[in-house]
Amino acid sequence: MRKVGILLTSVLLMLIALPAFAGGGHDNEEQEKVTICHRTNADENPYVVLTVDSNAVDGIAGNSGQTPDHFGEHVGPVWEPGLKDAKIEWGDIIPPLEGVHDGLNWTEAGQAIYNNDCQPAVPPPPPVEFSQSFDAVCPEGSARLTGTVTSSEEGFAIVRADGNVVAQGAVGPDAPFNFDVPWPSPGNAVSVVGGVDYGDGQSWTGEAVKVEYPCEDTTTTTMPEKPTTTAPPPPPEKPTTTTAPPSVSPTTAPPAPSTTGAPAPSTTAAPAPDGDVGNPLPWAIPAGIALTLVALLGLALRGRTE
Repeated sequence: MRKVGILLTSVLLMLIALPAFAGGGHDNEEQEKVTICHRTNADENPYVVLTVDSNAVDGIAGNSGQTPDHFGEHVGPVWEPGLKDAKIEWGDIIPPLEGVHDGLNWTEAGQAIYNNDCQPAVPPPPPVEFSQSFDAVCPEGSARLTGTVTSSEEGFAIVRADGNVVAQGAVGPDAPFNFDVPWPSPGNAVSVVGGVDYGDGQSWTGEAVKVEYPCEDTTTTTMPEKPTTTAPPPPPEKPTTTTAPPSVSPTTAPPAPSTTGAPAPSTTAAPAPDGDVGNPLPWAIPAGIALTLVALLGLALRGRTE
């Protein structure tokens, strides 16, 4: 009887211990299902959705012939671009298991992938690389504005000077937009800015740059300066002329009648004194009177002799 009791006791102990060996310490009927992101080896699809028993992600070895489970085997970091090229194996993404562990790769990045059906979230587009440069040249006295706009994305470049569009055209990664236009503001500096319209509601505008006028003078081929007009000189003054009074010829007395024996007195007028040349009026009348008296005297003497 004693041997039979010992045998029955051994069998009972084996029956009690058997579930522990079969289920790794867990009741198979009570196993929870856990969904994880199981790693692959492809950058294009780095994870797949996999649902397993909780004892396959509890990190307890021995559940499958002493082979580590998902929690203990795929322990690399969360996938990100470049890991494969660097020959780094990324790990599974496993949510926390209550009372057992706090999860694997359960970071912000890991949860973003887990909550997106194990697909990496679409990364934001890389920032557009944009540049602009402006210069001024003065070939042969004709000022010009030159420059270049570049962009890492396909778009439409626009260049403004003092708010007015002076150049525009297509631009892209391998096609910078170069321009060379007449100077937009004769003789003055201009404020220039470039931008790109990408056609999707987004645009990129650079910082305005002041470009000085490059020529020494202000003459341009496009907008010549208004010529400076000079007032005509005043007309010459009219010369002042003094009109001399007309000359008056001296009055010549008629010749005295011929008398015998008495020569007629000379009728030659005496020369005008200095200061009266060309103006005989002061002495012409007295001379006439004198001649008349001489003539009368001659007649009187003639009468006596008869």
